[in-house]
Formats: sequence, structure tokens, C-alpha cells
Amino acid sequence: MITFGIQKKIDNLGRIALPKEIREFYCMDENDKVEIVPTETGILIRKPGYKVIKIENE
Repeated sequence: MITFGIQKKIDNLGRIALPKEIREFYCMDENDKVEIVPTETGILIRKPGYKVIKIENE
């Protein structure tokens, strides 16, 4: 997947839509759950069950 930035507006109910290309790449279907995780540098949105590992630079 090519890294790129997409800007989306938050609607009046606090929602954003994930672009189709991202949903397809991560095999996300309608009614799938996502996990929203605050990080030091922003917000991480992922499918539950994904394991995130921090790799330290040597």
C-alpha cells in the first residue's frame, strides 16, 4: 500500500468515513468493529486483534 494522506471532515454527529481503498486493503466490511487508540503522535484506527509492536532504533 502506498502511504498517502487523506483529509476528511467530521460530520455533525462526530463521524468520519474511511475511504474505500483503505477498507478494501484491510478487508473491512460493513458493521465490522474498529479500535480507536490515542497515541503520542496522533490517533490509530485498527481492526481489533491486530498486534502493534514498537521497534526501538539501535
